[in-house]
Amino acid sequence: MRIIDPGHVYELDQLGGGVQTLLLADPYSENVHPGLRNVDLIGALVDRTRYLYDILPCRETANAEEWLRMALGESAPSAFQVLDPGHIYQFDVEGPWLWKQRLIFVKRSGGAIRYEKEWAGLQTQEVLRALIEHAEYLGHERSLSFEFDKAELLRKALFEYEARAYRRKQEGVNRKQPKHDDTARPKSWWDEPYEDVPFSHEGIELRFVGLDGHIVLEEG
Repeated sequence: MRIIDPGHVYELDQLGGGVQTLLLADPYSENVHPGLRNVDLIGALVDRTRYLYDILPCRETANAEEWLRMALGESAPSAFQVLDPGHIYQFDVEGPWLWKQRLIFVKRSGGAIRYEKEWAGLQTQEVLRALIEHAEYLGHERSLSFEFDKAELLRKALFEYEARAYRRKQEGVNRKQPKHDDTARPKSWWDEPYEDVPFSHEGIELRFVGLDGHIVLEEG
């Protein structure tokens, strides 16, 4: 993820090559920056996360959905359409004129599901990194403590996605096995990192990302 205009414009890397540009609106600015409402984008991530859970249930995905719902709070997403469940979302863009923005998430077959069509696209983690920066920007620029709280909840959702990826790599599950035995894992906690995962949610959006779209752990 690269910040083109802090708080507003982001260039997101796709898994499989290519980039997508994400525009986010500033809901507190009199000078409207054309972009998506962050609440709509978070709502789309809730929908996608639930879709992924239904394909291959596991604790981390369920927890990620819970953190995302907490980040939404009492806000109600309204301005997005699901064009391909879990993969293509279209949003109304706030600004001086009415237009649409479409985000395409990666679609690849695995042990749990087979698709007739596949394509390169975004991973949820890449979008979360942009949303975290956006919330931090709003918190600093508008002196809004609840935006910092939102950023923290989004970090925890990002951690769950990365913890899931780490564990699946360790277990040889990712995209290979149709079943995912979650019962044999260590019990997870809400207030601290998982015992077997060698990283935490703190500053997770700043970690180096590898070609597979996941954070790279330091050697040694």
